[in-house]
Amino acid sequence: MFIQLIDPTALAAAIEEKYCNTVISELNDHVVRKGIMTEPYPWHYHPDSDETFKMQHLTGH
Repeated sequence: MFIQLIDPTALAAAIEEKYCNTVISELNDHVVRKGIMTEPYPWHYHPDSDETFKMQHLTGH
């Protein structure tokens, strides 16, 4: 196993789609994803799962 540094600004700059959901890491039955949205997105939820969202606003994209 190795640790890789991820630059969220560079990752967002490389995305050309209006919405992109990328798996960053997996451990056991957990997944860490980076979702990038360039316009309003209709949120949804999964009532039987644990989810945490961290929002980051990037300008100049």
